[in-house]
Amino acid sequence: MTAIFVSMYECVQMCTNLTFLNAPKESYFCLNNYILLKFDITMNTGAPIKPPRGIKPTKETSGLLISVIRALSASETNEQREIEKAKLEKEYKRSDQRLDELVSLHEQDLTEVMQIFSTLSERVTASREKIHAVKENLNACKQLLNCKREELLNLWLEGMEHKHVLQLLEEASTSPEKYNLE
Repeated sequence: MTAIFVSMYECVQMCTNLTFLNAPKESYFCLNNYILLKFDITMNTGAPIKPPRGIKPTKETSGLLISVIRALSASETNEQREIEKAKLEKEYKRSDQRLDELVSLHEQDLTEVMQIFSTLSERVTASREKIHAVKENLNACKQLLNCKREELLNLWLEGMEHKHVLQLLEEASTSPEKYNLE
């Protein structure tokens, strides 16, 4: 079994898609504004199912909060506000209780996922540090190579000068009358 976390926006989309696909309730549950999806990697679902037309994803992730604010501001009396507040508290308690049940039910899976995430996070951090060290070493090598290149260029120029001087000396020794050296 493998598990993934999904954002609140994707959570709403997944909930509608999961109910649309008739996914079993045991395959997903909500956790702190996230949906934890459990799926078997070897599971073959066949061809993907196209979502129904006309359902557009909402761009606001705080739609529930906005609807609550609208309901509270639309209520004319304090009694209506208190009723709305009581409904919200009741729903909050129910979702909190459901969350506790799901966390206790899937505690081992959650622990395993968090350990895997921690291990991966440590590996990523170590890899980033190694990459940083490699980049620094490459820059140092590049600077050294530039210095060596300048040094090699100077040595090559000196070699060319010495070669020319040697050629002139050989010419002078083979034909001294040409240079009036006598």
